Amino acid sequence: SAINRTTKTEVLDDYNAHMQNEHAWAIDRKRAGAKICAVKIDRKGHNPKELTVRRGELIEIEDSSKKWWRARNFHGDIGHVPNNIVEEIEIEHRPVKVSPSIPPGINSYRPISNTISRTRYN
Repeated sequence: SAINRTTKTEVLDDYNAHMQNEHAWAIDRKRAGAKICAVKIDRKGHNPKELTVRRGELIEIEDSSKKWWRARNFHGDIGHVPNNIVEEIEIEHRPVKVSPSIPPGINSYRPISNTISRTRYN
């Protein structure tokens, strides 16, 4: 129905606006020298010290000295995440737009570890 399509479009537009804001935040933090990672899988925090994260979310790593990293998300929430569910990324300086047919994920970004061996042609 037309209402359903409108609602889906509005939800997608809101989601895209959020992703662009999160992306801009991550770019600003990276420019300030922060370590930015993309979350590889959803994980619910099991206590107040753990940060609940979603696949594709960008987080700033504040302390990576142990197996559980202290992280901050776009909303300012701080907590610990296991280091094996995040991957440091290179951030593109252009807006991210999510297509309704393609679910969001870390594939929207390039892992830092793969950028050394890649040659980029524009």
